[in-house]
Amino acid sequence: MRRILSTLCVTAVSVAGLVACGATPVAPTAAPVATALPQPALTLTSAPPTVAPTATAAPSPTATEAPPAATATLPPKPEDALFQVVKPDRTVVNFTVEDLKKLPFTSIVVNAKPQEGPALQDVLNVAGVTDYRQVTVSGDGSVTLTREQITPQVVLDFANRGTVKIASPELPIPSPAKDITLIVVE
Repeated sequence: MRRILSTLCVTAVSVAGLVACGATPVAPTAAPVATALPQPALTLTSAPPTVAPTATAAPSPTATEAPPAATATLPPKPEDALFQVVKPDRTVVNFTVEDLKKLPFTSIVVNAKPQEGPALQDVLNVAGVTDYRQVTVSGDGSVTLTREQITPQVVLDFANRGTVKIASPELPIPSPAKDITLIVVE
C-alpha cells in the first residue's frame, strides 16, 4: 500500500512539478500541456448593449441585456427557458414552452411527416425583431437562414422530448438544428 501511495505521489510530482506526500522533488518529465477552454460558439461584434425594450406583445418572454461584445458570452439561460433569442441590439429574449404555445401554430409536411409549431417569423416578431439580415438557429446542429429564406413555412416543431427543432420543406432531413437553445439575429 505504501508503495502505491509513493508511486502516486511521485507521479503527481513528475506531472505537476509539485512536492506531495513527503516525496523528494522531481523535475517535470514533460512540459505541461495547455488545455484550451472551450470558446463560445458565438462571436458578436455589434454595438454595445442598450436598455432592453419593454415587451408589450403577448406572450411576454423575458428580455435581458447581453454582456459586452468583448466577453462574447450570454447571460445564463433560465432553467425554464427553452431557448434564447439574441437580437441585433444585443438584448436577449428568453422563450419558454408556454411562450411558444401562446403563438399561432403552423402545420407543414416534411418528407411525408407532419411538423407543427410556431413559425420562426412569429417568434422573431414577439421578440421585437423587425429588421435583420440573417438568423442562425442552433442547438444540436445549426443552420443560418437569410431574411428571404424565413417564410411562414419555417417552423419550430415541438419534439417529443420537450424541445424544438427547425423544420421546413426547404431544409434537409433530418433537421439541421434540433434541441434549439439559441437563435442569433443579425
